[in-house]
Amino acid sequence: MAQLRIGDDTHRMLRELARNEGVSMQVVLNKALAEYRKKQFFDSLGEAFSALKNDRKAWAQEQQERQTSANTLSDNAEPDELWTEDGNVVGR
Repeated sequence: MAQLRIGDDTHRMLRELARNEGVSMQVVLNKALAEYRKKQFFDSLGEAFSALKNDRKAWAQEQQERQTSANTLSDNAEPDELWTEDGNVVGR
């Protein structure tokens, strides 16, 4: 197991959160890091999407591609059809 030095305030916060949840400080830290990673991902995604929208030509191409995809999504399937993963219809 790796050891990590943290400040006293951070240690108190971890201990308090762990006590409140009835879990170990390691569990609290793991959850916090997972949330941090998720936040970084969505922040990066948002920045990329903003850059795409700010590029008029690229955004127009994206909109055209979305329209093309929207026209093919149903492929004449009935809205109440249920399909299995192997491609069989199991109900309507």
